[in-house]
Amino acid sequence: MLYSNVKFIPIFSCIVLYLILVRNNSARKLFLLVASYYIYALWDYRFLSLLMGATALDFLVGRGLGKVTSPAARKMLLGVSVVGNLGKLGFFKYYNFFIASLEPLLSEFGLKPGTLNIILPLGISFYTFQSLTYTIEVYRGTLKSDWSLLDFALFVGFFPQLAAGPIVRAAHFLPQLQIAQEITWLGFFEGFRRFTFGFFKKLFVADRLGLFVDNFFDNPGAFDCLTTWLGVAAYSLQLYCDFSGYSDMAIGVARIMGYRLGENFNYPYLAQLPRA
Repeated sequence: MLYSNVKFIPIFSCIVLYLILVRNNSARKLFLLVASYYIYALWDYRFLSLLMGATALDFLVGRGLGKVTSPAARKMLLGVSVVGNLGKLGFFKYYNFFIASLEPLLSEFGLKPGTLNIILPLGISFYTFQSLTYTIEVYRGTLKSDWSLLDFALFVGFFPQLAAGPIVRAAHFLPQLQIAQEITWLGFFEGFRRFTFGFFKKLFVADRLGLFVDNFFDNPGAFDCLTTWLGVAAYSLQLYCDFSGYSDMAIGVARIMGYRLGENFNYPYLAQLPRA
């Protein structure tokens, strides 16, 4: 469910009210996990199993990395996580692309696999890479693997950033689950301000620019040179405001509940390459 959906407001209000009334940290985390799965299932409940599968895979791999000491065994476990996660992601995002590209070659050998009617699961890229940060950090020794399944499942499925980021590192978020985070007026106003700013960028900048960009790219040859440059610039700005706006909204929603998500969009178009 995206934040522009009116159904989100009453659901989020109930979540915040529960967090205010209930102080037991385990009960709050369990409620947040169930709420996160419910919000995700509103889009398509069938893909909830993929989210749970990614959670189970990396949780077990993390536990294994915490127990074995053999370098070869640790590399094998990390490989299971990487292959399992990226293999799933690659299938949903690129199977049809590669099959269509290789179709002439495969037909020479009498093979006609054909494309599939694949629906790209919501947020699969974000929760896949987020889950991978856990196994990678445990493998490197920068994070312990003794987290509970509830904590890890909530880290992967936390609803504010589940659909479209930002991608949060395990070492940044998991420690926040150790204590019940306070919901304060300062956090509420900071989160609401951040959410409003992101909402404006997403709906009033990115979506409005999208109307012009879509019209331009439908028939770019019909426009003059100046309009072409404007179309390219508008697309760049639309792309930035779309992802940045959603990240701002996610950060704001999490901040209202007392949690902090990392920054993902530190003015990327103004970034400089590191000096050699």
